[in-house]
Amino acid sequence: MTGELLGGRDSNARRLGRVVQRGPTPDFAAQVLRHLKRSSWPHAPTLIARNAEGSVLSYVDGTAATTRLLRHEAAEDDPLAAVAALVRQFHDLMAGTDLAGDAETVCHNDLDPSNTVYRWIGQRLVPVALVDWDMAAPGSRITDLAQMCWAFTGVGPRADPEIVRHRIGVITAAYGWECGLDEVVEVMLARQQDAADVSTGVLSAAENEADRRWTLRHLR
Repeated sequence: MTGELLGGRDSNARRLGRVVQRGPTPDFAAQVLRHLKRSSWPHAPTLIARNAEGSVLSYVDGTAATTRLLRHEAAEDDPLAAVAALVRQFHDLMAGTDLAGDAETVCHNDLDPSNTVYRWIGQRLVPVALVDWDMAAPGSRITDLAQMCWAFTGVGPRADPEIVRHRIGVITAAYGWECGLDEVVEVMLARQQDAADVSTGVLSAAENEADRRWTLRHLR
């Protein structure tokens, strides 16, 4: 396959003009993307075609936050609040649908700056799309909220606890979360433990465990 290799967590995604070719999109994720398209929600790529070999999606202009500098910029208040607002929008769109079933909504389940496309609009860094929906599944709003509070706030051994707490406050306020932070932190810890347990690389497992220990010490 030729074309520009894109950044982000999907290492097989390549841009070819105005489309992206990547590996197969799971059935459920395909249904979610189609529902978002029918709902005229512009913050996810359009699934153009798919088969057992791979998928073709629309290309979203912008840059995924894969570098340390861009991740730092994405952790400022305005981009954080904007991402949380996007997540609230798609949660609300999916709640009560057949895809959600008996669950509260449908979760993305892999929210991360590297799965978020940003654009500079003037002097502002603006999130314009969420990508890589392969892990989407019925679930609870707090699952994605806790994932955001982990992945977007700089949690880790070198983090300043006050800065992380502030960023979590920005996310939860912009989302409209009114049930307190204790449960969010517990779900964060569970996701960090799960990530450490399933990591295939030793370094990745160690990093996830370090994040979990930091969260236990500073946020619980």
